Amino acid sequence: MAKKILIAVIGTHPPRQCGIASFTNSLCDAMAREMGVDHEIMAIAIDDIEGRYDYPPRVQFRIREQHAADYVAAAVFLNSSCCDFVIVQHEYGIFGGDAGAHILLLLNALTVPVVTNLHSVLLNPSLVQKLRVAAIAHFSERVLVMSEKAVEFLVNGYGIAKDKVIVIPHGVPDIPLSKPGTYNTTIGIDPDCKVLLTFGLLSPNKGIETVIKALSLVITPGAKVKYIILGETHPHIQAREGDRYLRQLEHLVAEMGLSDYVEFHHQFAPIEVLIQYLQTATLYIIPYPKKEQITSGTLAYALGAGIPVISTPFWNAEEFLAD
Repeated sequence: MAKKILIAVIGTHPPRQCGIASFTNSLCDAMAREMGVDHEIMAIAIDDIEGRYDYPPRVQFRIREQHAADYVAAAVFLNSSCCDFVIVQHEYGIFGGDAGAHILLLLNALTVPVVTNLHSVLLNPSLVQKLRVAAIAHFSERVLVMSEKAVEFLVNGYGIAKDKVIVIPHGVPDIPLSKPGTYNTTIGIDPDCKVLLTFGLLSPNKGIETVIKALSLVITPGAKVKYIILGETHPHIQAREGDRYLRQLEHLVAEMGLSDYVEFHHQFAPIEVLIQYLQTATLYIIPYPKKEQITSGTLAYALGAGIPVISTPFWNAEEFLAD
């Protein structure tokens, strides 16, 4: 029997709640499904809180975010496991060390090929951030990004060779198109209501207060409209300041007289539930206040579900919604 091709994916992983964890899980699922029985997929999970997460069997090794020795140990594990290649999910803030330097310890010690997926590419990085990304690219056979603008930044701003960078747009589930309102009753909304939707982990950089203020200008009394904000406070924000941002949003809703028109659905929705929200929505809203967002999984999911999108002009939205 021929040896199975073993692929390892390094990143955060569920049940940790973050966008990269969801992406890692979806990528592993898709590769396992599409590549078949002659491939084996395993994950190396980055832990922000030691011992907190009950990982599935796919996770074969844990790296404690701030423990440099764990990164070297992970490389030893991968080299000795007959791994054929490694895919790294890179995002600022998930790896330990100055500007995520610890991941370089792992990459330097690996003896197998590496592909790195950059989830964020900054237009104006600090010198240290620029050096980190350049070093990651040096250790990688290919660097994957999710937009053409990211290629431009890497080539012109980081000095990375263009032929080393490949664009693969953000993936989405295979979501059947449906009529708006299909799952209103399922998610607890009047079947006659039009659903406006925003989802994702809540933090002050999401701009949701802008939507609430705008709704106060256009909602007429008795309108059959619900703006649903689906998501929990980001765990790192929760640890630092609790639900302060959520409470501010709730207070703003009451202040604007919108309590009948805005609902907070407090959950980090599993994919099957998230799809129902997307399939029932009439309009998806992304109000990010800053342009410096090179990738948006929520935008990709909304487009995949065929929902009309209204968005602030952040980089990824400008590119994806250009037509």
